[in-house]
Amino acid sequence: MFRETKGILVAAAIVAALIVGVFARIATWDRTDSIRFSRDFQNGYFWGSQVMKDARLIGPGSEDAPQGFGRWIRFFDSYVDIYDRVYNEAADRENDYWLDYPPLRLLIMSIWTKSIREQNPGLEKPSSPDVAPLLIFNGVMELLSAVAMFYLARLWIMRIRAQRPDKQWKISTDAFAFGAGLLVWFNPACLLNSHGWPQWDIWIVPFFIFAALSASCSRWMLCGLLLGTAAFLKGQILIVSAFFPLWAFFSEGRMAGLRVLAGWVGAFVGVASPWLLKGFGPYMWIIIDALLLAPIIWLTWKGRIAQATWALVAAIGMLAWVGWNFKGSFTWLEIGFHYGSNRYAEMFSGVVYNVPAALAHLGWNLKDPIYTFHLSPDFSLALPSIRIMLMVVYLALLLIAAYSVSFHARRHRSEVLLAMACPWILMFALLGQMHERYLLWGALMSAAAAILRPSLFLLYLTLSFGTCAMILTVMLKQAHEEILPPSVAFLDHYASLANIVFSIIMAGAFLYVAWAPFRHATSELLRRVKDWRNLEA
Repeated sequence: MFRETKGILVAAAIVAALIVGVFARIATWDRTDSIRFSRDFQNGYFWGSQVMKDARLIGPGSEDAPQGFGRWIRFFDSYVDIYDRVYNEAADRENDYWLDYPPLRLLIMSIWTKSIREQNPGLEKPSSPDVAPLLIFNGVMELLSAVAMFYLARLWIMRIRAQRPDKQWKISTDAFAFGAGLLVWFNPACLLNSHGWPQWDIWIVPFFIFAALSASCSRWMLCGLLLGTAAFLKGQILIVSAFFPLWAFFSEGRMAGLRVLAGWVGAFVGVASPWLLKGFGPYMWIIIDALLLAPIIWLTWKGRIAQATWALVAAIGMLAWVGWNFKGSFTWLEIGFHYGSNRYAEMFSGVVYNVPAALAHLGWNLKDPIYTFHLSPDFSLALPSIRIMLMVVYLALLLIAAYSVSFHARRHRSEVLLAMACPWILMFALLGQMHERYLLWGALMSAAAAILRPSLFLLYLTLSFGTCAMILTVMLKQAHEEILPPSVAFLDHYASLANIVFSIIMAGAFLYVAWAPFRHATSELLRRVKDWRNLEA
């Protein structure tokens, strides 16, 4: 009887959370009407319309467009060809492509546009009600993120508690994990980002959390596949992806790291195969991919993971070689990834509380050398740029973060959950070209750690509300022509102080994770030096 009552209460809590979360999203959309940042969904609609026009599904020539499945074939052909068209047209404007969407994000925007323009072919600019399908998709991705966070937190809390079997725990593991999921589902920055702005940053979050869950279970190839696929939604995940092969390497050795890389690159070239195999004719990529995947799937099914890894590496090499030598197209790579990463070559974009923003207030530029030695009146030697220095520091700390997560994971320590958020926190804290929205990823990933200790819950709140402050500042400025209303003018007034404070807080989060591994490594080094001296004596 008690078990049945408990099950009913759990089901009621889940349903209540879902309903309240949906109403919170609707309210966020309604309340932000006057400050909504419509430029982003209008840009997505523009490029989706370009795909429709090239397919002759709207405008001149659309009178003879096929119906049913034939429309989808023409639509997909146009979608694959648009990168080549944009690349060729941009030659006259110094390769300013304007389009910076990676392929899967462009596909989602194009499908959304297709659903609207087939009902209203003459609609050149979408209104707010037209954005509903994208908002629903954002909500689905938020729900998936919350579910993924539940299982990630549950797994590690069970492992942490297994280290202390004699202790009586007052709160169940599932209750803690459910709390972590709620912190993702009701995260204020996520609500504002996905349903107030609206933006599409949430799309990669479930991939990252499920990748962390896969890594926690030593499913390294699956981890890589998830990361490689997510890169085609938001390229920023490429910056933190190196964390996982390093984690695998420190945990289980070189083959584990290779499996992550194989899965990552395999997903990358697999999604790109319509362009890489373009020279073989339309839809030949389906047949070739199926032939290459068949032995990999069979070997994986049989549990022969090492052979499956090498088969995947061979398939990757074959696809890359074929694409390079048989008229494959690489414009998707140039436009969707390279152009986007260099489009905003600034210390920061919008309103950002991090180290580069603090340096910018001191007069530094992203391309400025760290220091220039004037050796003579006619000769000087410049050190690398600020951008390179920040990237080197970031990669060095990412290496430490990967070692730290491996250290804590082997010992089933609670710090492992915050360690998984460190790549995003370090990225935002140290790298240039950050947008105000990008701290969202670190805030959401800190939710699992937040339920374990009050100090980490405070970190979660700080990152979340800091993200809200940055996003609101940008939204209000664009709505009020760069002048903040008096009620929130303090957001601008204290921006310089916020740069320092948030940089210190994010550094503290990293040190919290890295301190125990550093102390352990130092003590091991001192012990070995002492043993060596004793042998010498």
